[in-house]
Amino acid sequence: MKRVFTYGLFAIAALILLLVGAVLIVPRFLDLQRYTPTIEKTISKHTGMPAHLNGEITLSLFPWIALTFEDLQLDGPSGSGQQPLLQVRSFEARLKTLPLLTKNIEISRFIIDGPQLYLEKDEQGGGNWQKQAHGASSAPSPTATADPDREGSGPPEAGSPAAAGAFQLNSLEVAEFSLKNGSIRVVDRTSGTSHEMSAINLQLNDVSLDRPISLNLEALFDNQPLRITGSIGPLGAQPGSTPLPIDLNFTAFDTMKSRITGSIQELVANPSYQFDITVDPFNPKQLIDRVKPDVSLQTADPQALENFSLKANLRGTAQQLEVADGTIVIDDTTLSLERMMTVFAGPRIDLAMTIDRIDLDRYLPPASADQASRPSSGAPVAQQPENTGSHPQDDARDQQSTGEQTDTGANQETGAEPPTSAERPAATYESLRNLVLTAVIKLGEVRVHGATATSVTLDLSGEDALFTLNSLALDLYEGHLSATGSVDLGKNVPASSITAAIESVQVGPLLRDFADKDLLEGRLTADLDLAASGDRSADIVSSLNGTGTLHFNDGALIGLDLARLARTITSGFSLDEQGERPRTDFSELNLPVTIAHGLITIPEATLKSPFIRADASGTANLVTKTLDLRLRPELVATIKGQGDEEQRSGLAVPVLVGGTFSDPTFLPDLEALAREQLLNRQDVQDIIKDGTITPERREQLSEEVEKAKGLLKGLFGN
Repeated sequence: MKRVFTYGLFAIAALILLLVGAVLIVPRFLDLQRYTPTIEKTISKHTGMPAHLNGEITLSLFPWIALTFEDLQLDGPSGSGQQPLLQVRSFEARLKTLPLLTKNIEISRFIIDGPQLYLEKDEQGGGNWQKQAHGASSAPSPTATADPDREGSGPPEAGSPAAAGAFQLNSLEVAEFSLKNGSIRVVDRTSGTSHEMSAINLQLNDVSLDRPISLNLEALFDNQPLRITGSIGPLGAQPGSTPLPIDLNFTAFDTMKSRITGSIQELVANPSYQFDITVDPFNPKQLIDRVKPDVSLQTADPQALENFSLKANLRGTAQQLEVADGTIVIDDTTLSLERMMTVFAGPRIDLAMTIDRIDLDRYLPPASADQASRPSSGAPVAQQPENTGSHPQDDARDQQSTGEQTDTGANQETGAEPPTSAERPAATYESLRNLVLTAVIKLGEVRVHGATATSVTLDLSGEDALFTLNSLALDLYEGHLSATGSVDLGKNVPASSITAAIESVQVGPLLRDFADKDLLEGRLTADLDLAASGDRSADIVSSLNGTGTLHFNDGALIGLDLARLARTITSGFSLDEQGERPRTDFSELNLPVTIAHGLITIPEATLKSPFIRADASGTANLVTKTLDLRLRPELVATIKGQGDEEQRSGLAVPVLVGGTFSDPTFLPDLEALAREQLLNRQDVQDIIKDGTITPERREQLSEEVEKAKGLLKGLFGN
């Protein structure tokens, strides 16, 4: 028995020596280069890309499993270009053999040197990483062909023994893990853009299962520095099935610093994440200068966009993103993001946000020199306010949208005519038609185009290409505005409508701030119901339809003295001789309007004041910006204090208002004056009947003839 045991020990020892000899000696005599074609075919089969191993391959099995190779190349599919999809200068891995028997992994070196990844999207939108060669893409996957009713088919559930067994480890130790001199280049031929991340160096330290892994990544993005430092993990005994903690710091372009902390759950089966992100204050203009030195971001306020910071909580999955408790600071504006959920499929957005104050005018492009020097349009103004608040860049946009030209209308360089609205490419709204939107936005104060509104609440919703303004409410110049409306993007041309109610708004300061016009004063109360189509201002104006009623109280018409016009028509009603600052005070001004295809029709506007009554009718064309109105002022009392103590009750001088919005003209309606002040139809009938008129009417006609003579004398000078 003792002899059998002894022989057994010798046999086992001989077998161990034979195995050791095999793993030590065989690799020395094994010519791996002979198997290069087989290795290349195996790689091509699993990747679907032609593979080439152009360098030397070495292998050892004991006491380390060591593998090295050089010059690995994966080509893109046929027709995707000459640039290889992936190139690796060299690879080296050294793994201890014996610890593998106890599910312990000890790696001394894992080094990838010179990896170069080239991703290209062609003109049709196809990527060189998507196409499969050698029919690999057509091969059915095991998951796709598995019988769903068959026991054990399909992927194992998270946490199950099968899933855990694939990653079950007792320990993991990596002494050196590094990626050196890497690069990633992305070329998008659909947009003509190209970006490159180069000089990529990644170092992982203290790699194990039970301790956080230290990470240090440095790279250049389009030749601008990026750096990521921090820790990941610990991985846990079953990597991918337990939460993976993340704590990373980002530094971009020596300008922006940020930090992200949180974790990733169920990385293998059903990944989800929850992060707190912080972006330290930085200067966005400097960042743009670093990334795009050929692009200069100019704003009306040179100090705008010089401060930005962010704090938020992010959580979600591959299908959706939710942002909560977000705070965004832009210059002196703070945006509080209560919630924002984005579901990528659809997509669907649910947003609730509060903004303390924002001046949108600061972020508009600055006005050019010729725009700034151009006088503003509108009725004559006797005295311009010191702070005009003009926005010539908006005048330029309006001019472009309406087709007005500052020169002959032709392109001075090419001599070609500018494109008409019909020739311009139509906007596309396909990306918005599937959007489901719910949004509530509150603003404490907003300034736009010089005007200021407070306590703004905006409630929006959208689905099936129809976006609805459920409510808009704001305080405006001591008054209030509320509105509802909609925009329908279901067709090629957007159709919009709005219903608005204005209550007791001080219109004078509003016009001066918003439009740089000093035309009208008073408190405005109005109801408007408007509809239009198009997405350019010219199209919207020409298709504008609707009705409205505007009522002004305790105000004045600036630039027009109706009382003076009623007293004299010297120089053909020249506005230049009305005084230093002509105006017409009124207690009430009622203005009903109807709008059809941009043409405003005023059936009967009325003005009341202690000294004068007036009514007006006619049209104002928003497309051509022309006026065609008839104004009939009538004195009703002594106008003492306005340069006249004579009783003028009942005197009426009809006025024709023409010209353009920017240059109105005022002329007496002599034909109507004669018709209204002299013989009427009854007078003519009396003369025809018996050849006489009553003495009272004869005396009245005599007085009216004298008045008409005086008016004509004032018009023609004698």
